[in-house]
Amino acid sequence: MKTDLLAACLSGYYIGQVEEGPGPVLHLRDDGSFAWWQSDQAIASFLTGAWAIENGQIALQTHVPSQDATLFRLHRQAAWSSFDEQQRINRDYERVIAAVEARCPFATLLPPVVLSDPPSEPRPSPLATTEARQALWRWQSAKIEAERAAQRAVDATDETADALNEQAREALYQADQRAFDVAQSYNIAGLPHPRTNPPVLPKVCRLKGSPKADRIPQSKWRKGIKVHVTNEMFSSGVGDVLIRLEFSDGQLRSGKTDAGGLFYDPGIAGQTIVRISAEHSARQGRPTMVEPEPFEYGVVFFLADSNIIGGTRFSSLKMRRDGADLVSVEQIPMRYAPE
Repeated sequence: MKTDLLAACLSGYYIGQVEEGPGPVLHLRDDGSFAWWQSDQAIASFLTGAWAIENGQIALQTHVPSQDATLFRLHRQAAWSSFDEQQRINRDYERVIAAVEARCPFATLLPPVVLSDPPSEPRPSPLATTEARQALWRWQSAKIEAERAAQRAVDATDETADALNEQAREALYQADQRAFDVAQSYNIAGLPHPRTNPPVLPKVCRLKGSPKADRIPQSKWRKGIKVHVTNEMFSSGVGDVLIRLEFSDGQLRSGKTDAGGLFYDPGIAGQTIVRISAEHSARQGRPTMVEPEPFEYGVVFFLADSNIIGGTRFSSLKMRRDGADLVSVEQIPMRYAPE
């Protein structure tokens, strides 16, 4: 009776105390079961099991899933939507950005222009007007030089690329600085500002805006096959999952999910998906195979068993009471404070 009363008093939520980030959470339930999870890892961990009071300590015994347990299960299928098309567009656009940055490294990560406080009020004078005109001329010259330097960098050989990229970066910075000088000097002179457009970069360095899926007719969508794998407990994406697609004509394609749990394939016109497998290192060599409703383009959602995907952080654990806190009895103790 005394033990039952103590167990009832101990039940509740406890938060692991760590120096940085969220700590693990321990939930001791009245019925003698527990749940433990930690979501600050690359793959969130989630454990369940039973707890009891033994010799004045709290003993946790983890439920270890069977090796035959299925890691993934098919949650649902959905038709391709404007949201999915926009995600596909964004993925393609990220590759375009990466290609431009690789070709034109001088156009990225420019240092900020050194700013000074603007004048409290205009101080027009013939000298100020002359200085403003000269500032405009200096900006025009700097802009022309920046455009030439950028073109030289794009045309550079491997041997001269580093030096010419640095020259182009400096020239672009100077043009930006001169544009600021124009604004300052025209403010001082009390004159209307002229337009100071940035240097025109070579065509290979220019980026167009990303298209918007909701402005594209559905008949023009490129569509594809998207597989989304999420952690069942935390709803977070599971990366590094090997996805294999089998098409109705027997072709096979594969790839891994990204950090957000997404895998994309452009699909094959006229061919449907008849089988999908998902495999993760948590169950290496034991892929989950499913046969969805055949589809040409669309989205498939998988759920990963939270008890398996994060691994077994501990199979058993003993804790002692320290006031209202619980402290794990292990090599590096962890203090859990009641929520």
